[in-house]
Amino acid sequence: MGEKRYDPYTGYEITEEEQNQENLNQEDNGKREEPEQQTKEEASPEGKQTSSMPLLSMIFGIVAIVFVCCCPPISFVLGVVALVVGLLAPKLNRKMDGKSIAGIICGVIGMVLTVVIIVISVYAVGTDSTFQREFRKQWNQEYQDHLNQPTESDDF
Repeated sequence: MGEKRYDPYTGYEITEEEQNQENLNQEDNGKREEPEQQTKEEASPEGKQTSSMPLLSMIFGIVAIVFVCCCPPISFVLGVVALVVGLLAPKLNRKMDGKSIAGIICGVIGMVLTVVIIVISVYAVGTDSTFQREFRKQWNQEYQDHLNQPTESDDF
């Protein structure tokens, strides 16, 4: 077997079938071009172009889990971002990366934990008897203040 060749634009390995088709096209044109040298930035050691999207997805997912207790809204947003970036990453890499899967899982965990924390907090505050008593007291006071305020029709 000969040397492996890589597409200079995508960084993916050129299969034998594609190489044969390329050779036929070059023979038809009457000239033969030398393959371009590939730089380190164009391909990883496996010969495939790398993307930072799987890594970003994983980072956003982990940060979403970390922020669940201290800042649930930010945690939920980061979870959504991790999910979206993790689902878009395979479209660039043409395969699902382990980092993308980790980002998707961490993002979903962050979103679910955020919803659970918010539901538990609302339930705890809503069922607290002191809160209910103070809420009714404040509600009645505001209602009485509203009833005692003069309206525009009273001025005439």
